Amino acid sequence: MMWQIRSLKSVFNYMPRIALLMAVIVAFTQSGCSGLGAGVAAPIVEQRLAAQKALSVDALTIKATEQGDLAATLDLAQRYASGNGVEQNGETALRLYRVVTASSNGYTVIAQTRIGRLYLQAVPPLKQDYIEAYLWFDRVIRDHGKYVTVDDEPVLRYHNFARLNMTDAERAALENRLLKGR
Repeated sequence: MMWQIRSLKSVFNYMPRIALLMAVIVAFTQSGCSGLGAGVAAPIVEQRLAAQKALSVDALTIKATEQGDLAATLDLAQRYASGNGVEQNGETALRLYRVVTASSNGYTVIAQTRIGRLYLQAVPPLKQDYIEAYLWFDRVIRDHGKYVTVDDEPVLRYHNFARLNMTDAERAALENRLLKGR
């Protein structure tokens, strides 16, 4: 009987710590963070991107070019990549994504991942390039951690997919490029 009371006392002693840990876990998952290393101000970025969805291509172009709005630039690039409301054009999408990657903010990880996917999916007129795709995914993982997700997909999955689908010649070219410092 005495043992049971001591056990209950020890449980009650740890209750505040357990409650704190649970509160941290709940706060982390509700904050929109989608993995360790994904602390990219996710809720704010997602809210701004959602607001762009209702805008026309013309309005997005004005916000992106004249006002320098990175959320608009990112959404416009996605529309060019998918052909949503505009003619699909991988080069235009790539150019717009590169503008966002140069800014070094919460949108950077999204733009870097989507550039990798452009090369992986060979969005016309771009050719499929597993090496370029791998290098972009590798940059995301190095800068933001291997558990980061973009568009509800783990970047590590794309990274591994690009590596596994390379030919032996592509792997050798990748190794040479990595040795030369990209």
